[in-house]
Amino acid sequence: MNLEELKQKIADDKAKNTSSYRRYPVRFLFMELNQDTQNDIQDLVKSSNGELLELSDFIMKKDDGWLTKSRFLQVVKTAASDGKDIFIVGFSELIRFYSRKDIESTVLSLFDIENGNIMNPASSSRRIYFICFSMMDNVYSVLQNSFARKDLLDPFINSDYELSGEYRQICFVSDEYAENIKTNKITTSVEWIGLWRSAGILDFTKPIWCCSASLYEWHQEASPDNAFQIDSISNTKEYFEKVFGCEIKFEYLMEEDDFWKQLIIDLEKNKTAPSTKQMLSELLETGVEDTCSLAAKFLTSDDTYKKWLITNYVIAYLEESYLARVLKLLTTKSNKELLKNIWTQGYKVSNATMLEERLNIIKELNKYADSFVPEEAIKNEIVEGVANELHISSTFLKNHDSLVLIELCNETGQSLDAIKSRLVAYYTGTFKLAYTGISNAEKEFLINLYTNEVISNKDELRIMYPALYSYLFGSGDNLIEEKDEYKIYLENYRISKVKNKDTVYLGDYYSSGCATADAVYGMYYELDKQDILVKKYSDDESDIYIIDGVGAEYIPLLVDLIKTNNYEIESCNIAAAHLPSITSVNKSYLSKINYKKWFVEFDENVIHGEYYKTTNNLRKAFDYLNELLKEIITESFGKRIVITADHGATARAKWTDTKKKYDFDQSDHEGRCYKLPSGEEHENTDDYIVYEDDATPGDKYLISLNETSLYNRPKYEDHGGATLEEVLVPVIVAIPQGKQKKVTYKVFDENLQVNGIDRVVRFSIIPDVEAAFVVESSGEKHSLVKVKGMYQAELSSGKEQNISVLIEDKVFGFKTVNTAKKNMEGDDGFDD
Repeated sequence: MNLEELKQKIADDKAKNTSSYRRYPVRFLFMELNQDTQNDIQDLVKSSNGELLELSDFIMKKDDGWLTKSRFLQVVKTAASDGKDIFIVGFSELIRFYSRKDIESTVLSLFDIENGNIMNPASSSRRIYFICFSMMDNVYSVLQNSFARKDLLDPFINSDYELSGEYRQICFVSDEYAENIKTNKITTSVEWIGLWRSAGILDFTKPIWCCSASLYEWHQEASPDNAFQIDSISNTKEYFEKVFGCEIKFEYLMEEDDFWKQLIIDLEKNKTAPSTKQMLSELLETGVEDTCSLAAKFLTSDDTYKKWLITNYVIAYLEESYLARVLKLLTTKSNKELLKNIWTQGYKVSNATMLEERLNIIKELNKYADSFVPEEAIKNEIVEGVANELHISSTFLKNHDSLVLIELCNETGQSLDAIKSRLVAYYTGTFKLAYTGISNAEKEFLINLYTNEVISNKDELRIMYPALYSYLFGSGDNLIEEKDEYKIYLENYRISKVKNKDTVYLGDYYSSGCATADAVYGMYYELDKQDILVKKYSDDESDIYIIDGVGAEYIPLLVDLIKTNNYEIESCNIAAAHLPSITSVNKSYLSKINYKKWFVEFDENVIHGEYYKTTNNLRKAFDYLNELLKEIITESFGKRIVITADHGATARAKWTDTKKKYDFDQSDHEGRCYKLPSGEEHENTDDYIVYEDDATPGDKYLISLNETSLYNRPKYEDHGGATLEEVLVPVIVAIPQGKQKKVTYKVFDENLQVNGIDRVVRFSIIPDVEAAFVVESSGEKHSLVKVKGMYQAELSSGKEQNISVLIEDKVFGFKTVNTAKKNMEGDDGFDD
């Protein structure tokens, strides 16, 4: 309703001349607070030649006091005695804090005021206007239900009022929080009662913050109505929800109040997002469901506010996520606590989605310098899990370097099968689900499980621990021409090392006298030395790398790692290191070669780094070689690489029952070799040989032939002796994929004589192949299987025929000889 219409309604009311209209001057006039309110009121007062009465002028106790009901009536009645039109403002704001009963009695009491001389037109048209900005329905309800003269008098000037826009919001603010409100606020009860004067300043489309301490105490008494929505705030979270008009699921803690204030400042810049979740995710600059990025931001941030924001966002809006589970447990918000829980909580959940999320988070965090793997915590988690599964004390397991099933049987009184069954249950039900392939503790425990045959399936091992699979079953040995006796030995040494006990073959090898002086010298002078084999690659197109201490036992792993890094094997061979198998001796030969780098870390950290423990040493070896091969291929990418070593190493003394037998206290490498002082003479024994260095005649050494030390029982993996694992070293030549030269195969017939009973043909193939076939004249194809160094297959027919051997795209032709036909006249008596 515009101002002119309102003036006309006032004039119409004054013109009414019934006795009730002349007698009772009180009228209610409804106006809406907006930027024109103050001017409109002043215009009304002026045009009516009236007076303005501001109730805020009568507030007791200075600015933040109150006006009681009796005092209010006294003020109004005193002002009414003047006989002029009066426009009273502040009434609706005052009665909002009255009880329903007080509102009723106050409104009705106003009709005790009467005009003095109703027969005098000037006196009878006098009016007292209560301008209401709210509480209209409350007043209307009183007059409709309790006003005795409602049929004789309509005290509403504009009962047909209509509010424009939405509810206005009034939020009463506690004194503790009031100082944080900076805009759109009123601070005292005087300002509240005089709200109309601020109508041009306040933004009624936003919450009005009433920061009066008095009114906050009484706000629960405030009556709601159709003009204002009443609410209150006592902390920054409630303020946030009012400002942004949305609920936020964060829990509020007083000690985090500064974070809430910063959040409001940050979000003021972005209020356009369709939801709180979206708004917060945009502030965090990440996808709404991207827990990997959120975990990374938490890890890399030193800002406690940001960590608080991430924590609350994830817990509130990604409550079913793995990260939410982790963040709920944090008490310090430190990176150490975060990483520990990210890793260890995986052993307490079985939800596949959560575990996949965990693995992705771990992989993401591993990209950052601030990340680390909490190995001790992971190890303890595994130990506790196994102890719980076996129903034994975790202390028992912690006091042992590895699982030894016999000891577990003795400790628990359970059978070997029962122990294995429980370990399988833990592996399949917990460990396998949480396994990442990243943690040292995980990998070492997996080696333990394989050692104890809890894992026996090769395909399972290939998936779970590719490096261990390659070490045991890699294809590298197949690339080596001949040298089968060395390949068989190294294969058994690898198995023995993993199993922590000799295979039957390895035990027989040493117990049957194979490790003799003659055998060692036979091997030593039969094989090319590593410096001789790599010397031909001392050119600009090749880079030669020497990995200190990496013996030929690692050929299968090295080959697979090279292939994984997009290189192909050009040739693979076993060479002999110079005796004794120590760096100083071999360096005197290898230093004559133009090698690119000599890596000593394997020897220093894996072999000599700490006392030998099978699982620890193997894991360290695998990890180091994995990273080293990446480094080598990256550095030499596009060129040929040649990999060899100065010597290998042996750990056999650690799993065999060796005792102190000799006392050469000046020996090297825990008694693996001993350089004899001039004049000291010895003869070969079953345990050592006397060796004179080829390059430096006169330098003589005692060199161990087996696991027996020349001094004390070894504590480390060692070298210097003449066992095959110490002396044999790899010589691997590799080139980038796509540059591989065609392999030239040679096929020799070893047996082409067949008959109706014996139809097996045999061939020697150099170099060894992974797949070869023989095809009969009928077209029938058979796989050739390697048996004792030769490739054989059984034909379908024992007749004389032309056959072909197929290797890759090469065809080699042969013709079988029927022995029966050769030795008999006529039919051989068999169906060919």
